[in-house]
Amino acid sequence: IYSPVFAGKVPFPVDKVMQFPPWADFPKSENWANTADIGDLVTSFFPFRAFVSEAIRQGTLPLWNPYLLGGTSFLANAQSALFYPLNALFYVMPLLTAWTLSFILRTFLAGMFMTLFVRSIGGSKTGSILSGILFAACGFMSAWQGQAMADAAIWLPLTLYAVHWLHRDFSYGAIALTGFSFAMPVLAGHPETAGHLTLAGSFYALALWIWPAAPEAKAFNLRFPVSFAAAGLLAMGLASIQMIPVLEWIGKTTRSTTER
Repeated sequence: IYSPVFAGKVPFPVDKVMQFPPWADFPKSENWANTADIGDLVTSFFPFRAFVSEAIRQGTLPLWNPYLLGGTSFLANAQSALFYPLNALFYVMPLLTAWTLSFILRTFLAGMFMTLFVRSIGGSKTGSILSGILFAACGFMSAWQGQAMADAAIWLPLTLYAVHWLHRDFSYGAIALTGFSFAMPVLAGHPETAGHLTLAGSFYALALWIWPAAPEAKAFNLRFPVSFAAAGLLAMGLASIQMIPVLEWIGKTTRSTTER
């Protein structure tokens, strides 16, 4: 999918830049299509990564964004994803290199996580790999690649894999992986998708508790909800570095979260 990067190309949708007013009169290719409704990749997410990359190189933590509106909080904007581990690429690599590698890495992780999950629930090697490919290349992951929604969504299969492992083994490793997998969608910067994934993982845990997948496992084993609760506390602790500023910022705004 990303083989053009070996020719020095960068996965950046120039056509989306050309649809906005400053460049509206520039010549466009015959395949150009107006897709203004999904222009956030060039108006928000790439500028965010560029802003963070420059700030870190100057030795500062970008808590405030002076370039948006008349200035606004950056850390408290959930979509800044300032502490999302995969965005560490932008702190140690040139901007365009990090941007390119992040696309490849996200696609790889999405496929690998789904392969692991399907394999863990009894899928064949071929079926598991095919499932990984289908998930990583599905319409949602392709259309929203590079944006916070897809960054959060890649963790769905790892969340399910971790919950399945936790149900079989109440070890510290299983608790740690479950907590980590629930925290990552929050740090990825899309609260709605993070909420959806939290519900999916929680309902999967509830289903396993009531109807165990393993024949030898007992239903309503109290060790499982206790372990799951411990993983939940760990997830909230890991995600708190992003959640607390966001909640504080929301509390200081005058606009309701339900307003459009």
